Amino acid sequence: MASRTGPSSSTSPWEASADATGFDRRSGWTGDRARPDAVADGVRRSGRFEVAPGAKKSPMARRVGILDVFGLRPLGPALKQSWAALAGDGYTPPTQFGPSSLRMFRPWVSLPLWLRRERGDGRVWVYNLFNRNPIPRDEGYSVKITDCRDFRGGQLTYDGHVGTDFAVPPGTPVRTCAPGVVRSVQKEMQRGGLKVVVDHGDGLITHSNHLARALVRPGQTLARGEVLGLSGMSSVDGILFFPWLAPHLHLNVLLDGEPADPFAPPGETPLWRTGNDPLPAPPGDPGARGEPTRWDMAAVDAAIRSVLDPELRRELEAIDDPQAQGCAVATARVFRYSAFGDHPRLVARPHGRRPRLDLPFDGYRGIVFADDGSTPIPRGDSAAREPTGIDGISHDSRGGRRFAPKSRS
Repeated sequence: MASRTGPSSSTSPWEASADATGFDRRSGWTGDRARPDAVADGVRRSGRFEVAPGAKKSPMARRVGILDVFGLRPLGPALKQSWAALAGDGYTPPTQFGPSSLRMFRPWVSLPLWLRRERGDGRVWVYNLFNRNPIPRDEGYSVKITDCRDFRGGQLTYDGHVGTDFAVPPGTPVRTCAPGVVRSVQKEMQRGGLKVVVDHGDGLITHSNHLARALVRPGQTLARGEVLGLSGMSSVDGILFFPWLAPHLHLNVLLDGEPADPFAPPGETPLWRTGNDPLPAPPGDPGARGEPTRWDMAAVDAAIRSVLDPELRRELEAIDDPQAQGCAVATARVFRYSAFGDHPRLVARPHGRRPRLDLPFDGYRGIVFADDGSTPIPRGDSAAREPTGIDGISHDSRGGRRFAPKSRS
């Protein structure tokens, strides 16, 4: 059995006091902010780049330093971790790039956001979706686009992507999707940059990645919609591909210890509380954290014993709290899958999909896909709550009427 004794958590140099956040809940977009006459894309497409008439300076983003945005503070360790992403670290293969990776560059999205300009219609870009046809995870992380399928049947994703990317200006306050407790604050430039891991109970975990600043500490209890950090682009890909790759929040959702897509095709239940069109948490709805996850501690211990990297194995063995240890093993398997020799199921009984999450921001009135919404949003399971806008009107990501999903040939 893994040891249940170990050192207590210490505050990392990139953490900040949650008492100093000073962020108040915004009430959602009013009519003058959600302009109906704004261009749909947020930019005008022509032979040269222009900020569209409907685009506006972000009212939410806070000023953050360039080193914080890219995760380069402290500089030495950040550069060492960045090199590990390119060359591998002995237990994790190097990141795989290819010509198809260029399809992730969307300057009509990225350039306005780097200039702190947002869409004029009050919606947030979904830059990449969860790949439902992933490559074998032991082959390493791949940003190639070869055999991908998002929940709509499209390719707004890439081979190794097991999260959802929301493109926002650096410094945008990032909020909890559901009530929970902070399990860890980590910075690994080769594995999502600066991230906050929140355990929501009942098998649900979220990772907020690529942060510029974390504003919470391990062990802190968070209500629904509480600020946990400021968005950035901390990671090696943010450095290498600036400004063509949009600054974004990479949100990982884990259910029963495995990556899960919060969106859902027809016949499956979305994890968002408002179906496939997630909205911010309504004011005054702190919610209650779920019951402790039913971890199979024998399986958790077996997974730890199988870890090939002795440093990672010692870190996991030293975690005293079983709930925190189960969460840590599940998190490590997302970012360092090939460092584990065995991958047992980590929960005693599955918890099942049910709507629990809200959009991890405030002040937006919905989402729009970065492929221009050309593939409409499937409704998901009819048992899930029907998505509604702030005005109470059902809508798709483009703010218009709903369409039937396209058939696939």
